[in-house]
Amino acid sequence: PIKDVVQIVGMQKITKIPEYPDYAKGVINLRGTIVPLIDVRLRMGKPGQEYNDRTCIIVTNVHSNYFGFIVDQVEEVTDISDDVVSPPPKLNGDTVNKYLTGIARMGDKLVLMVNTAKILGEEEFAALLESAQ
Repeated sequence: PIKDVVQIVGMQKITKIPEYPDYAKGVINLRGTIVPLIDVRLRMGKPGQEYNDRTCIIVTNVHSNYFGFIVDQVEEVTDISDDVVSPPPKLNGDTVNKYLTGIARMGDKLVLMVNTAKILGEEEFAALLESAQ
């Protein structure tokens, strides 16, 4: 949700942290604040790709802590009215994709609405925060 977004920045120099999972790329120093980074592509099971000048970090406040989510690009930030949002599809039976809050129809595009607080479980968030300190 946009209320969780603190800012969007270009790629920064990443400091690797030993024994981080492969989707947790390390940390950045953002004006004196250490921010753990999650590569959303890897976390969602997609193959990795080289970062480029379009790659962005969406800095969010999750569980009262800053986390950065690395994404391929940010095209725009916009308000999405509830009438264009559908619930996420069920995976099997009653199981819903835990990462998504909905799917929005924006013209001829579908926009996946990601719940940043659920990209990782609470234990994973806590472990990343602890190792980043």
